[in-house]
Amino acid sequence: MTIYAYAFDYDGCLCHEKFVAQCRHLLDVQTPDPDIVVHNRRLLDTINAQAMPTSQKIVLLASLRQSHLLDRALYASERLTVLGSAFTAITHIATALDAKLDDLLWADVLHARTPGTAFKRSLAASANTVIHDDCKIIGADSAYDHSKCGIVYAQLHKLALDHPQYPLIYHLYDNNERILSAISHFFTKQPVLLPPHTSLQLYHYAGKNATLHTHIISQGKHVDQNYCRSSQHMAYAADKLADKQRGYIAALDNPQQYVSTPE
Repeated sequence: MTIYAYAFDYDGCLCHEKFVAQCRHLLDVQTPDPDIVVHNRRLLDTINAQAMPTSQKIVLLASLRQSHLLDRALYASERLTVLGSAFTAITHIATALDAKLDDLLWADVLHARTPGTAFKRSLAASANTVIHDDCKIIGADSAYDHSKCGIVYAQLHKLALDHPQYPLIYHLYDNNERILSAISHFFTKQPVLLPPHTSLQLYHYAGKNATLHTHIISQGKHVDQNYCRSSQHMAYAADKLADKQRGYIAALDNPQQYVSTPE
């Protein structure tokens, strides 16, 4: 069996321009929210067609909305109210793909908590409740992993720990070229950071056709059991070292230095 993992960005990706326009139209006429599955049907049908019958599909959230606080802050903003919660949306995407939902969030990584804790608490909270304690401060604006390198690293190694006997193909869909380039640079320069028997495929997607950005084959020999600590170091360094000219690329020239010793 092969593990097919699908990680999706939210704002600008699943919630692409056409979907946002429809959301705003329906808000004006006070009708129910549009179905995010319907507005991404072509992509989801393509994914279902390409997955092998013997594979296991797993869906993850690769948005910057990696905590209840961040999700609610964007959901409550005047500009993005119509988009709703990324957590609710990703559960619908997983159902449409007949896939298991892996609910690891960056808030869990920052606290080294049981994976899924922040996601479950957010879904259980009322619409008017904001959970303020799910973003531990380890540096300036550390609630965000702006490059998403730490998020991807954590998700990859968590999946490898959960399914040690199976090869893993991890697909990431994002509309942000800068983020895709940063992740591509990160793992192309150090493919040993990928878990063993792993393939990383990055796709640009903004509502139309998904186009392959980068395909990287793992050269790693270890699964990082300390992925929470390692991914925090990577995200912190990327945020602190990035310069205006080269963005995250300058920060990620030597990513190996941020990795905990494999166990």
